[in-house]
Amino acid sequence: MSELVSTFTRRHLLVYVNRTKGLILMSLANVADDQGRARMTQAMLATDIGAQLPTIRRPMQAMQRDGFICKGGGRTYVILGVTAHDLMDCDHVECAAEAASIRRGATSDRKRAQAAARARTAREKRKREALAQR
Repeated sequence: MSELVSTFTRRHLLVYVNRTKGLILMSLANVADDQGRARMTQAMLATDIGAQLPTIRRPMQAMQRDGFICKGGGRTYVILGVTAHDLMDCDHVECAAEAASIRRGATSDRKRAQAAARARTAREKRKREALAQR
């Protein structure tokens, strides 16, 4: 149950997948450890999301093929990219804001989360303004 994995998934992976795959990724991220390993069966995922098993099976195969997750053996799935992610070198807006707050000395998780939330709000505001200008 790592906040690190949930944050990484929300910031970097959800923009590339559709809604069903996003729900699967977030369900896996919510139970994953710090290395991105989650122990869940596809039936458990289907129950967690509230969908039928065939609705889960195909997106899981597609995400394995596309390199978002890999099967780690047994019931373990690994969200790829979590361990390789370096917060200080990432150019994502929220990651950069969080890294800047760390450099300024905000070492508490709450302060870093607040900086990331401010960056997310600003990004969403710019996106709404751009859509309004069209």
